[in-house]
Amino acid sequence: MNIINTSELSSNQFYDAKTLIELCRLTDNTKGICFLENNVNAIENFPAFFLMYQGNTLVSFLSVFVPNEEECEIYANTLPRYRQEGYFRKLYEMAQEQIKNYGISKIYFVNEPNCLAGSEALGRLGAKLETSEYLMSYNMRIEPKVQNILDMEISETEDGEWIETFRDGEKIGSVHVAIDHNVATIYNLEIESRYRGRRFGVETLNLTVKHLREINCCKIILHVSGSNRIAYRMYSHHGFVHVEQVDYWLKRV
Repeated sequence: MNIINTSELSSNQFYDAKTLIELCRLTDNTKGICFLENNVNAIENFPAFFLMYQGNTLVSFLSVFVPNEEECEIYANTLPRYRQEGYFRKLYEMAQEQIKNYGISKIYFVNEPNCLAGSEALGRLGAKLETSEYLMSYNMRIEPKVQNILDMEISETEDGEWIETFRDGEKIGSVHVAIDHNVATIYNLEIESRYRGRRFGVETLNLTVKHLREINCCKIILHVSGSNRIAYRMYSHHGFVHVEQVDYWLKRV
């Protein structure tokens, strides 16, 4: 076995990783979530990629996303016929040494619930399921029920729009929406603290959805943490359907 640790994938390594991830996706019936772009890591030139080859075949691949200097996320895939051989553990042990060297204290393993092999491996490693994140998609057949109790102002951003809601001149809430090829992704729906609990969040959401439909967005999606049950219920009760789930398993260094 030949193990490579690098901060940047070559074109051949990138192709090998994508091929491996696709084979695992088909076997495990998952979405094939992965991390392949080191330029978004908070630590510059972090050695984020670990590749294990048998001959010319990539049999196991692990990557590390570092959103900040205190924690990281690990994504890993092993070819089905090479599982139960300790290859993932070997790559993880190498990654853990690098993670320690940079003073990172929390490791979150990213796993899709359909990947039972991943859940079993993480359990053996001593990681604990910490939280889940859900991708939700709006049912475009549903007309949002706007109460017309808030005014809305829209400004353009580099990747979409910034939407704010007001009542009698007072700011109530805001939403960032990224738009790409008529697919809108809702981020950071926030309501001013003194106005929470008065259904202004629902109205801000419905106004946003109504506007996005009017500008011909064909799909509206958002992500919500499983720990945020209030937000999850609000989205579920107002046209959004849970379509994907990602689990985060925590292991402290």
